[in-house]
Amino acid sequence: MNLLEKYNKGNGNRFVLVITYDEVEDFSNALQNVISDIGLGKNKNNDATDNYAYGFEIEKQEIAA
Repeated sequence: MNLLEKYNKGNGNRFVLVITYDEVEDFSNALQNVISDIGLGKNKNNDATDNYAYGFEIEKQEIAA
């Protein structure tokens, strides 16, 4: 079982996020940027600085009629 399968619960939406960072403050900054991106309506993004990098994707599941 891979990591994503471990957290697959039903047919709901899936939010996948990876953050790499050097210091705890860098993690905080990256997470704040992810939250900001989501607030702007982004479904995916990749960004990087000298101290952190992140990528996320929101997979919305289609609901069958």
